[in-house]
Amino acid sequence: DFTGVSQNANGEDVEQRNGVRRGGAVKVNLTEGREVLEVIKEVANLSDVPEDSLNTSFDFQIKDAEGKTYGTKQYRLYAKSGGGWKEQADRVYTTSSTGHFSLKADERAVFSNVIDAEGMTVTETPNVFWNSTEKEPVVWPAGTDGEGNPTPKTVVRTISNEFRRVLYVKKTVAGVPVSIREDTDRAVDSFLFTVEKKSGGLLKRIADFFTGTDGYELINGLNYYYVDQVRTDGGIPNIIEVDGKKGGIITDGKVSLRENEIIAIVLDNSEAVYRVREELTGEASDRWSCEENTWEGKVPLKG
Repeated sequence: DFTGVSQNANGEDVEQRNGVRRGGAVKVNLTEGREVLEVIKEVANLSDVPEDSLNTSFDFQIKDAEGKTYGTKQYRLYAKSGGGWKEQADRVYTTSSTGHFSLKADERAVFSNVIDAEGMTVTETPNVFWNSTEKEPVVWPAGTDGEGNPTPKTVVRTISNEFRRVLYVKKTVAGVPVSIREDTDRAVDSFLFTVEKKSGGLLKRIADFFTGTDGYELINGLNYYYVDQVRTDGGIPNIIEVDGKKGGIITDGKVSLRENEIIAIVLDNSEAVYRVREELTGEASDRWSCEENTWEGKVPLKG
């Protein structure tokens, strides 16, 4: 039997007995020559997150150093509690057959007995409402503690998320004759939209008044995703592929949509006023009419 005490990256004392590390951060069974991978989920600016989004589960896929999915592998789950980490021992936690697992804010997954922890990849599934940033991994080299007991190499990966608003744009059509829908020789009409924003305080509005402008500027460089539905109840829509693409970047304020397509535009300014206008040009203006082609206003917190 052997017992030793070392410190983890948080400066907490960790007791090691017979190859089992015990402490505020982890408690994992170790096999000689194997390593430990920890994945931590953080959420920034919690005060800006809608109450019904605070319990969001973030989906991850983990792969080993050879690029193979790390499926049906057991891990330990910890949650922050009183300044430390408390193991959630209510059940056994394992990744799915495709290597997926989920974490909520201030949770930590600990995978023990892994091979080449630094070479493993952990990828978060994109979520339209959350910006995701991975911090620089922390690596504790293998070594020995103060008593000469072996300690494993441990890699800690922390992924931080920040809530963001999205502007949905959905295209629907009505009154299409059956003959038109059945005419396969006709190209599917694409409808052009212009997206603008107006930001700035009182001085900006005064300047716009004297220059005779409405203050709107075409948006540029904002990402958008194709989604399967509009969710304004705190729920998260699924990102889907359209013509092999999951989304794109808006350039010069222009984006095109076809019937029943929905996009979620990721906004960069929650205080700005946005305007979306449909523009019927060319042959489309001969075939379609639009009673209300403009929406403008501030985007609600939930989209």
